[in-house]
Amino acid sequence: MPFPDAAAQSRLTPREEQVLELIAAGLTRQVAARRLRISIRTLDKHLEAVYRKLGVNSHIQAALWLNASRVSDTR
Repeated sequence: MPFPDAAAQSRLTPREEQVLELIAAGLTRQVAARRLRISIRTLDKHLEAVYRKLGVNSHIQAALWLNASRVSDTR
């Protein structure tokens, strides 16, 4: 996985960021959707957009990307 691109995260919508945060925190898609008061289908669409914008293929890669971007932000 390439080093996180700060510009990629800035292209995420606020809702996509919320979805990414919840999934990266380990919540299931069902629980994350319930917490955000959206359908699982809507959550999946947000995840698809997140994956495309970050250049990843899974929630695990997206979570790793988010954690790596946090580490690079503290440097």
